[in-house]
Amino acid sequence: MNIQKFGNIIQFLMAVAVAIFLLWVIFGFKNDCELSPKCLKEEMEYQKIYFPEVTLRIAILETGWFKSEACIKKHNLFGFMLNGKTMYFDSYKSCIKYYHNWEVKHFKFNENYLDFLKRIHYFNDKDYIWKLKKINIIYQK
Repeated sequence: MNIQKFGNIIQFLMAVAVAIFLLWVIFGFKNDCELSPKCLKEEMEYQKIYFPEVTLRIAILETGWFKSEACIKKHNLFGFMLNGKTMYFDSYKSCIKYYHNWEVKHFKFNENYLDFLKRIHYFNDKDYIWKLKKINIIYQK
């Protein structure tokens, strides 16, 4: 094989590698927790969420088992709004961190967490707490 053909092959392979890398960055790169109950609960525990089991149920209820547009496109697990618009987060981890900062600011340690959610008007649905309790989470091993 002559050197020019070899050089052309190398250039072609490098172009393909760059294209694959760019597609991976644009469409597939996730420097984030995957959307699974197990992974999200582990992240909540890591970030010291006060009641990760309840908080995970809130995320499931707010996102319809992680299928809502706000969840998928804006990494918003908890329905956070700002000026009437759904907030955008860079990642699910950053959304969990925001939630933790929010609960640190508003939660009083002498109250039940579900009563806390009711006190701050986190939800409007009168059946919200019942729906939270009804969610059955199965963690994959």
